[in-house]
Amino acid sequence: MDSTQLLETTNPVGGQGFPIGTPVSIGWNSKGLTGTAKIEINALFGNPFLWETIASGIPVEAGSYQWGALVLPGNYRLRITSELDSSVMDIMRDNIVITEPIARPTTPTSTVPAIEYHYSGTPITPLSRTAGPGSPRVEESLCGSEIRGRSIH
Repeated sequence: MDSTQLLETTNPVGGQGFPIGTPVSIGWNSKGLTGTAKIEINALFGNPFLWETIASGIPVEAGSYQWGALVLPGNYRLRITSELDSSVMDIMRDNIVITEPIARPTTPTSTVPAIEYHYSGTPITPLSRTAGPGSPRVEESLCGSEIRGRSIH
């Protein structure tokens, strides 16, 4: 390795937590390098010498990469390595923590009563629709293929 070549991770800083699937900005500084880099991750609960590539072919000059954190919850370290000279690399000083996804609240939808269709006095399968609270119920009567009556309740 040439002493003028440098690759240094800058982001994320150790100790940060990220829910699964949350974009994580991985950043680095480089000096005296050209070509591409790869980013690898190590699960600290597994083999400390087993690194899994999460991205490769990234221009070293780019200085950042957005990663989706699609791994199991746990503690991890990131490493960035020059693909032209594997001796030029840097490993995060501290762990990052990937956590369970954040539950998102759901917005309830109100269902208004179904529209009832009648043909010769016999109900036809009603259709349902969603609308806001307080919407009127609409009943329509069919005769043949045309609507004969509509009542709003």
